[in-house]
Order: sequence, then structure tokens, then C-alpha cells
Amino acid sequence: MHRTLLPTPAQFTSLWGRTAPALFCTHPQNQLSARSRQDRRTSRAFMGKKADAPAQAITIIGGGRIGQALVDMGPGSDVLLKRGSSFPKDAPSPIIVCTRNDALEGVIESVPKDRHGDLVFIQNGMLQPWLEGQGLASATQLLVYFAVAKAGDTPVDGKTDVNPEGLTSVWGPHSEAVAQRLAAGGLACKVLDRPAFLQAMLEKLVWISAFMLVGVTHGGCSVGEVEKVHSQQVGVGRRVLLPSAAGVSWGGGGGRRAM
Repeated sequence: MHRTLLPTPAQFTSLWGRTAPALFCTHPQNQLSARSRQDRRTSRAFMGKKADAPAQAITIIGGGRIGQALVDMGPGSDVLLKRGSSFPKDAPSPIIVCTRNDALEGVIESVPKDRHGDLVFIQNGMLQPWLEGQGLASATQLLVYFAVAKAGDTPVDGKTDVNPEGLTSVWGPHSEAVAQRLAAGGLACKVLDRPAFLQAMLEKLVWISAFMLVGVTHGGCSVGEVEKVHSQQVGVGRRVLLPSAAGVSWGGGGGRRAM
């Protein structure tokens, strides 16, 4: 009978240290001290009932699966900027950045400085230390829990039995506009305050990190295969990584989801 050997906590931590910066972050620093230990969620939630397309046009940088999906949810007057496009002076706000992490520096350079406050970042990973270094500590951030299989497909909301209301969350000055755009596509989105968003960000980082690292140890297998075949190793990884977020309250089911 085949027996799966589980990595020890020390082995998992070592692999995490070697791999995480390349997989999940544009900056080698991968930690953030939460400024509050309270889990205070705002009362605004868009629960995924499909709304009429909002009248507000937005600017979308990146024409991949997510960028195109956001355009398809809109009123038809959005500005979509692809690779090499120049930034128009009259670009509407907010400006949602739908590029890979390694393209972010170029994106910021392409956007006039007086428009940096309109930027919305949707990338995975602990972006906050890098954003602070760019003078964008208060920029709007979106945690995406929906999937688009290929460009043009309808997004699938990442609702689960544990969280049937959905997990996609947003924080920052353009939170309402972002949530309304997702609602136009039938996607749920919670508008959170900063402490609650930091918890959600760390929770997703732990989840992604555990799945990706286990996948790496098994030849780069898919997330689905990791969940089906190697879920015990994922549990080990989560338990190893959770202490790195020790300064954050794990109320509201966060600890259960991360475990």
C-alpha cells in the first residue's frame, strides 16, 4: 500500500521561505503587522444578486480573463488598457489593475501620480508592504474568490458550504464602486474595514501558500489534484503557516477556513 510521507513543519517552513516570494508577492518582505486585533466588518455587503449594469464607467488595466469579465459586467463605456496602451487623460475612476504581480511597477509608472489614489489592486499575495513602499498604503484592494475559466466565460462565484454568502472582499476608497461592478455580474462582495480585510488577506495567503507549496512538492500538480490526493499535507502546511499571522484575530470563521 502506498504511503504518503508528510513534510515536517521544519521542512515545510524551509520550502515556504525559498518559494513564497516568487509565487505570491512582488516584494521579498512577506509579513505585515495588523494594526488592530479586532474583526470589525462594515455593514455593506453585495450578496451576488445580479444587478443592472452600473452607469459608472471605470478604467481596467489588463485585458486577460478577469479584466475582460469586468468589462462585460459594465455599461459598455469602460476604458480597457492593454499592454503598451498609453494612459488617457480622461480615464474614468476607479482604475482596476488586472495584471500579473510582476507587471505592477510598470503599471504604476504608466499612471499619472495624481491618479494613484484611484488605483485598485486585485493581485494575490501580501501586497501591503510593497504598496506602502510605493506610497500606496491606502489604495483599494480586492480579494478575488471567483474564477473565470477562459476569456469571455461567465465568472463562477467561489461560494462554499462554510461561506454561502461568498468570500470576495474589498477595502479602500473605491470599495463601493468595485462591489457594485461585481454585483452587476452576479458576484457577491463584502465591503470590509481595514482590520477585517487584513484578516481576510492573511487567510487567503495561508490557503494559497499551503496549496501551491504542496503542488510544487508533487511536480506542479493542479489545485484540484492537491485537494483530492494531498489534502493531509495541505493541513500540515496551514498549521505551520498560521502562527506567522499570530497578530490577527481569527474570528468570523477565519481560523476554521484557514485550517
